[in-house]
Amino acid sequence: MGGKAEEIFGWKASEVIGQFMHEYIIPEQYREAHLIGMKRLNSTGEIRILNKRIEISALRKSGEEFPVELAIAQIFSDTKPLFSSFLRDITDRKKSETEIWEQANLDALTGLPNRRMFENHLAHEIRLAKRLGNQFGLLFIDLDHFKGVNDSFGHSRGDELLKLAASRLLHCTRESDMVARLGGDEFVILLDSVHNKASTEETARKIKDEIAKPFVLEGKYAYVSASIGITVFPIDGESAEELMNNADQAMYEAKNSGRNTLRHFTSKIKEESNTKINLANNLQQALSNRELKIHYQPIVDLHSGKIHKVEALLRWQHPQLGIVSPQRFIPISEELGLILQIGEWLDEHIGNQLKRWERRFGSDFQISVNKSPIQFLKDTTAHHRWVNGLARHGLAGHNLCIEITEGLLLNPEPIVYEKIETYRKAGVEIAIDDFGTGYSSLVYLKEFPIDILKIDRSFIMGISKNSKEAILCEGIIAMAHKLGIKVVAEGIETEFQKDFLRRAGCDYGQGFIFSVPLPADDFEKYMADRLS
Repeated sequence: MGGKAEEIFGWKASEVIGQFMHEYIIPEQYREAHLIGMKRLNSTGEIRILNKRIEISALRKSGEEFPVELAIAQIFSDTKPLFSSFLRDITDRKKSETEIWEQANLDALTGLPNRRMFENHLAHEIRLAKRLGNQFGLLFIDLDHFKGVNDSFGHSRGDELLKLAASRLLHCTRESDMVARLGGDEFVILLDSVHNKASTEETARKIKDEIAKPFVLEGKYAYVSASIGITVFPIDGESAEELMNNADQAMYEAKNSGRNTLRHFTSKIKEESNTKINLANNLQQALSNRELKIHYQPIVDLHSGKIHKVEALLRWQHPQLGIVSPQRFIPISEELGLILQIGEWLDEHIGNQLKRWERRFGSDFQISVNKSPIQFLKDTTAHHRWVNGLARHGLAGHNLCIEITEGLLLNPEPIVYEKIETYRKAGVEIAIDDFGTGYSSLVYLKEFPIDILKIDRSFIMGISKNSKEAILCEGIIAMAHKLGIKVVAEGIETEFQKDFLRRAGCDYGQGFIFSVPLPADDFEKYMADRLS
């Protein structure tokens, strides 16, 4: 054993020359095979791994095993069979190979399999299950309210929560299952060899309960929940793409059902998904085909009965489906990135309509325009476009009201302050739509210059004598007036509701008792009939 060998194995030549090799540098698990091979060599002269390079483990003096590349060459002798071994320490190479494999197959943050590795495993599991006639389950998991944790605690603590969540998922599953992170706050689990849908649901409920427990970040509690979609092979589908889509669709159904819940994939979900896909495809042509329409619903002064406000409501006149409500197509337009294009079209048409009606119905006439949170945040020019457009048409700022949701103000980005300030300086009014249905934090009423609160229709529908809804409405009206904010009640449908709100001091009312939303020409006729 020379100097390099001494360096590699840790033994001095004087300690091992003349000794049996298997007692010093061959790991215990290979010793029996080595002795058998030596016995064969001595009796027959045969070396089975002759002239081959193999990778195997060797043993250092310290007891540490390490990878080596081994090649054996035979030495011919007149007396007995001999051989020469060439060993190369490949620790660094194996380490590099391991790092490359991990980068390709494992999620860097959690150490879980990544999407690539999971998809390969899923394809293998499908082939195996088909051959053996097995079933397996697939769970698609999305963490609810994770963005709020990132915003409150910072991204490093958000990463810590993801690692803790990954640990909880592993704790809820078996060694034969695979837990993977697809990216962001999305995880997927393959449940090996399940007997039925009920067994997958049992695991999903365990996961839901575990994720709902508080996470401790920097000594503080953070809370998220899990929306889980469930699909089963081969009951729901037999291809990897179909199963992943199924689980994803079921997860979104869980999201839409209030979150912190689970949903099994069903044919109804698939049907609704296909309808959504068809709507998405049609929506991309709706603008160019002139299928989008604007309807206007009067906002009535509850004390004078006069109308000098309307809300502009977007409608889609689908050639086959008829009128499609914004609740169906606005979320799709946001997902497709069409909301900004639709918003520009809407703003241009409303600006022209506003100019016409300001001349016809008076200088105080106002149109309210809804802005979704995504539209408000991502359309970086809308506030300047509107202010410049009002000036170009010779209109005053008070002719326009921008309606936003209260959720937009809870964790506002700087652009929110900038836009509201731009509108306010121009005299444009700001309204909070659907007040009372979101987080209802009263802090933003103090921090932001709000002009109008619109009480959501769900409160109005429940108004009866001494009902909780009636008490809440009275409270909202009184609070708003104390803050110098006017109030619009949405969804008024009965005389009792209208009279109650008027007596409670509500400023304006909107609802079917006055009028359904009308196309522009019909609204003009409606106004003419009221004035005649």
